[in-house]
Amino acid sequence: MKFSNLTSFNLIELLESATELFRNKKYHTREHVEKYLGLSIHRSSFYGYNDKGKLKALDVKKTVFDSDSDVELVIEGILQLDTLPTNTGAGNIVYTGYGVLEIDGVVIYDGRGGASGPSVFNADIPVVLSGGKTVGRFTNGQTIPSTGLTAEEVVTLISTEYLIPTFTSFSMGLASTVEVGTILTGFTNVTWSTSNSGNIVPDTIQIDDVTGVTTLVQNIANDGSESIDLQGPIQKIIEGSNTWRIATLDTQNNAALRNVSTSWQYLQFYGVGTVPIDSANVRALGNQRFNSAGNNFTLNTGSVENIFVVALPLGKSISSVIDLDALNADITSEYVNTGSINVTIGGGEILSYDIYIMNPAIPYSSTHRHSITLN
Repeated sequence: MKFSNLTSFNLIELLESATELFRNKKYHTREHVEKYLGLSIHRSSFYGYNDKGKLKALDVKKTVFDSDSDVELVIEGILQLDTLPTNTGAGNIVYTGYGVLEIDGVVIYDGRGGASGPSVFNADIPVVLSGGKTVGRFTNGQTIPSTGLTAEEVVTLISTEYLIPTFTSFSMGLASTVEVGTILTGFTNVTWSTSNSGNIVPDTIQIDDVTGVTTLVQNIANDGSESIDLQGPIQKIIEGSNTWRIATLDTQNNAALRNVSTSWQYLQFYGVGTVPIDSANVRALGNQRFNSAGNNFTLNTGSVENIFVVALPLGKSISSVIDLDALNADITSEYVNTGSINVTIGGGEILSYDIYIMNPAIPYSSTHRHSITLN
């Protein structure tokens, strides 16, 4: 009897069950079946699961399971699904049966191999795509290293990649900018956060004072916070900075790190009211800013006082003053350098400040904005 003369679907199923054609891999795909059996019908298949020893059929659209136990799927015949079965619970997907599961032409499970084991790819797969398309994490021009891998292993390779952990934040619990002379010492609460934390080797967090070439803590847990001793005092008596670093190892033995710094800067003082005669008067001026804030700021005169003061630290001087409320008049010459005053700065250090004063005869009738630019 020729297989091409068979018309009974049930008879075909019986023949398939009675022979070892399928299990012995005499054909592999529906196209192969049509070629060698002369059939133009869909292959018979079974898709189900093992429910406590009882075999139960599943709809082919059922591919998502939520079980804390393994879901044992039974595959018979050549089964084609639209999506890969997944378990959103704590359990896994386990395939059994003598069938083949295909998704988009890729064999995901092959139960026909018996003792010979699952089929493997004999060559790598070049990716040739257009229009920015990708195959999972592989892009056009790349090669999927599939030689020697099973279909399931290739799908896993395509759909997953190593996620490199990084420090997404790091704080030493200190101000980013302090006045020159300020002393940092004692304990501080350090905080940090990481991405892809599961790929960080446990107990490999280390925090260093990079500037001071000192390890502050090491071999601590990645729990996001630690109270540490700065091992100070740390002080800058001129403008400068101090850098700290947090580091760890990922599970591929690569370092992940992040730096944070505190900058010591001189303060600039400005305001209205009275002519300063000592350090306290200078520091009592209504406004202050760090040198790092830039070379331009605005002094608001108000309409009561007629003494406008700018006190500048070493290395700074006024280069121009524009009255924005007097048709942009240039009033630079009206801010006169009246001399210097020694000002007590951070940590009790002393610094000489130049005092610039503008003193019109009477106050403005309304507030004027003096745009002051420094050298």
